[in-house]
Amino acid sequence: MLYFDSQPPHHQHHHHLPPQSTHRSPTRHHFWALLHFPFHTALVLLLEGTSRLITWRNAVELIASLVTSYNAIYNASNSTAVIAANLTAYSDSVLQQVEADAGRFNVTASLQDLAHAGDAGGEVAMDKAMEVLVVLVNATLRFFKIQPAHASASAAASTAPGPDPATTSSASSASSSTTGTAMVDPYTDLGNALIVYDLVFVYFFAAAGITLCLLAIL
Repeated sequence: MLYFDSQPPHHQHHHHLPPQSTHRSPTRHHFWALLHFPFHTALVLLLEGTSRLITWRNAVELIASLVTSYNAIYNASNSTAVIAANLTAYSDSVLQQVEADAGRFNVTASLQDLAHAGDAGGEVAMDKAMEVLVVLVNATLRFFKIQPAHASASAAASTAPGPDPATTSSASSASSSTTGTAMVDPYTDLGNALIVYDLVFVYFFAAAGITLCLLAIL
């Protein structure tokens, strides 16, 4: 509305209006036209930033519900074996709901350690339970496509066609036996996702500020 309010009223007759209200000077016209490209670019970026913030809001709401249910399960019993069994069923349900990669978001080892932790209020049990929760949060963020750029590139590379598995199985077996399987630290994964949120936050308000400045000029 503010943008179009500055446009000349073409529906009125020119002889009823002063010349300066219907015609722009050549310099002003070129300057006005030159600013249109950055204005439209900033407007598109603003809309994209708004879309990303809405996505973040949806992810946060789902994660808040996840944390509430998770805490209720953990506080329902003093037995780590019972807690681990209940969290196993709940984790499987969440990972299936967010269509998580079973290899990347694997909580089996943490749940097994939790089952043998003994004291539900102990540091070991709480640390293992927190590991499971962080993995579920990471899987939820990945479901909403909230991930750092290098993670997206790695996922694309993993789906790209490669050499024949039959010719590389022996080499990969030897490599895995000597170096072990590379696992992603869930806390590092979560930290990288939060960095993405910081970038989206700055991105949105920078685009909004540029859009308002150009709108005021135009």
